[in-house]
Amino acid sequence: MRRGRDLLEGPGVVAHDFVLLEGQGSRVPRPDPGTQVVEHDNPAAVGRVYARAERQANDARSAVRLRRGFRFFELSDLSGTAGYGWFGAGEERYFDELALRYALPKDALWVRDVFVAPSRRGRGYFGALLAHVIRAIPERPRLWSDVDWDNVPSLRAHVNVGFELRARLMGVTVRDRLVFRVKHQPNVLPATGFRAERRVVCLTTSELPLHRDLIA
Repeated sequence: MRRGRDLLEGPGVVAHDFVLLEGQGSRVPRPDPGTQVVEHDNPAAVGRVYARAERQANDARSAVRLRRGFRFFELSDLSGTAGYGWFGAGEERYFDELALRYALPKDALWVRDVFVAPSRRGRGYFGALLAHVIRAIPERPRLWSDVDWDNVPSLRAHVNVGFELRARLMGVTVRDRLVFRVKHQPNVLPATGFRAERRVVCLTTSELPLHRDLIA
């Protein structure tokens, strides 16, 4: 008989380890006067921004995000596109890795998939993007973000603009259906979802369509 650890290795098995961070708009430094942001609200425009940043957009995913209240901002400077970011302004953040839904406070934004061009990194452009977005959405001065535990540059960028670590989340998914919540802190933000109180969940055939639909 194979040991439990062996069962969590192999094709279709993915381990997840990330942290939740919280920031305050009042702690984000003022943006460089040479930078600005433009909001784009359709997948085609989002795709053009990605192309200018030499990245490949997923038009279908962009459409889903925009439909669910995400807002997309392009950061530029005198030389052109410097980066971009998605900002969740809906009611929740769904972590498909853990099959959990975290409620987003009404005065907060969830920072997603921020990209800064390699030539601009280390110059405060992450903070500049956040500062511009907070000015554009003043009713949401709080910020939440999630970052892979081993992504040291991103963690450092968050800490440099005042983010604080609130929780570390770990889990394992097996063929996108069996979920092991190795480390889960539901009290950081209200958590719901597929049997949120359990450590191990096997999504049923009837639950899988909703699970996939919630991914954004």
